[in-house]
Amino acid sequence: MLQFYVILVILAIYLYFKWHLSFFVRRGIAGPKPLPFVGNLWDYVSYRKHFGQIYDQMYQSYPNANYVGFYKLNQPAVLVRDLDIVKDVVAGDFSSFHDNDIVLDPKLDPLFILDPFFSRGDQWKALRNLLSPTFSYAKVKAYFPLMEEVCKNLVEWIENGPESKSADGIETKSIGEMYTVDVVASCGFGVEGKSFTNIESPFRKLIGEIISPTASNIIKFFVTLFMPKIAPILGIPFLSKDHDAWVRSFVDEVIKRRIERGEKRQDFLQAFMDLQKKKENAAYAKDLLPAMAITFLTEGTETSSSLICFALYELSKNPDVVRRAQEELKEVFG
Repeated sequence: MLQFYVILVILAIYLYFKWHLSFFVRRGIAGPKPLPFVGNLWDYVSYRKHFGQIYDQMYQSYPNANYVGFYKLNQPAVLVRDLDIVKDVVAGDFSSFHDNDIVLDPKLDPLFILDPFFSRGDQWKALRNLLSPTFSYAKVKAYFPLMEEVCKNLVEWIENGPESKSADGIETKSIGEMYTVDVVASCGFGVEGKSFTNIESPFRKLIGEIISPTASNIIKFFVTLFMPKIAPILGIPFLSKDHDAWVRSFVDEVIKRRIERGEKRQDFLQAFMDLQKKKENAAYAKDLLPAMAITFLTEGTETSSSLICFALYELSKNPDVVRRAQEELKEVFG
């Protein structure tokens, strides 16, 4: 009798996966064949490829398809290829697609949940309307002198820094990190990041601990991205309590100093401080400023520093493009 029930359970599991994994086949949608439990992400789960590489491979494998059906573990998903459909998703029908694929628990991540990148639904709309004015042309233009000062530090470091005479050249990813961290520190909070003079810069240390591919970070990212419903059960936050506490303490210290000195600077923190004074923002009063701080630190550094790194690499491989860029700069700036 026991064997009968075991066979029955196995048969039920088999039939379930056979039906569930035929979702796209039943609808005539092209896509790679999935595996039970891991879907089309086995190479990512087994640390063979980044999921970006997997998506790129899917994209390239179906040149005639408008979209490709695949499985994120056990969840059906679609990779859009057709530009007209992409336009509908990001513009025409954006009201149906504005939610990010990453789902956070507000109790575990009270700061990141206010990051527009992670926010969802009505909260995303409210935050977008709240924050958009702080990125107007006039406000962003006011930060150019601050960025110019960081550029001077960058040039000084390249010419006289510890790697200036290195036979191995200069590590472009580090350059990008130091530059973007100092720009965010200055334009965002009115403080010096000191990345070019202090190898133990607290800003770089914080960002490194959050995004470095450590075992714990890989697990957190995997659970958050692919199994978000499990995160609250396991109590896994995207931002650790220590990092949450550091950001709150840093923001409180900067605000306290400004109030004591009567300072009012032209930076993003000041813009958010002014926003926080409005009564309609009372729902975010406690977490808005530290939430925007961690948003700037994480999204304003790693993304841009990676772009700088790859751009410098491509320029080094294409000296003719460098010459054209130099000529254009001379033509514009003299």
